Amino acid sequence: MRRASNVLHRRTLAQPVAVSGRVYPPREDTWLLAPFAASAKPGERVIEVGAGSGELSVRAAETGAFVVATDLNRTALEATRALAREHGVQVALLLTDLASGTRGFHRVLANPPYLPSTGSLESENRADRLALDGGRDGCRVTARLLREMPARLLPGGAFYLLVSSLQHPGRIARLLATWRSDVGPVRWVAERRLEGERLFVVELRRTTATAPGSRAGASAGDGGGRRRSGGRAGPGGRGRRGSPAPRARTRTLR
Repeated sequence: MRRASNVLHRRTLAQPVAVSGRVYPPREDTWLLAPFAASAKPGERVIEVGAGSGELSVRAAETGAFVVATDLNRTALEATRALAREHGVQVALLLTDLASGTRGFHRVLANPPYLPSTGSLESENRADRLALDGGRDGCRVTARLLREMPARLLPGGAFYLLVSSLQHPGRIARLLATWRSDVGPVRWVAERRLEGERLFVVELRRTTATAPGSRAGASAGDGGGRRRSGGRAGPGGRGRRGSPAPRARTRTLR
């Protein structure tokens, strides 16, 4: 079960990197996505949506890729900056909602909030909600990502999405079926079993020459909840309501 933390831990560092505020630290879901960051190619354009600790962004940047890290939590972007400096790589930081204001990427990485909303989540602070709250079915943010990412990917590009068995399985199946029909192939490429939960990485390719009319999230229905998502064709998921997303303020951190 994911929890936000005041301390960011990087397993490969001798000492943890401490940051102020609340940042989602690397966990099992991060490590499951890590190989798909580390396999980026030099010169590729990569974006990590909802960067949190910045672990995936830094791993991608270490390959020589051009990397953009986005988050609505300024403290998370500061943590990403600190980690990038420690590893001697450059990551462009963007304070924005999901990937608003960006486009033209070969690779997208996302570990969205997928915990179904509960009373305890509703009462958490904003940083925790951004990191954890997937809406009533856990698919709110996932649905938004699947709706918006075709326009961010270049033709032939790949979107690596973390999904969880805690998400609503029927809705995840519908969301992925819509992508497969409208955008390109879908493959399950990684899995990890935890106590009471299974995590998956889904690879979604864009093979269409032009981005479809953002149908991949809209036509699959919405389970409600808050922002962030994940999913698999059998679990539930985090997400955000299918209502139009609020217009985001986009700022580049210097």
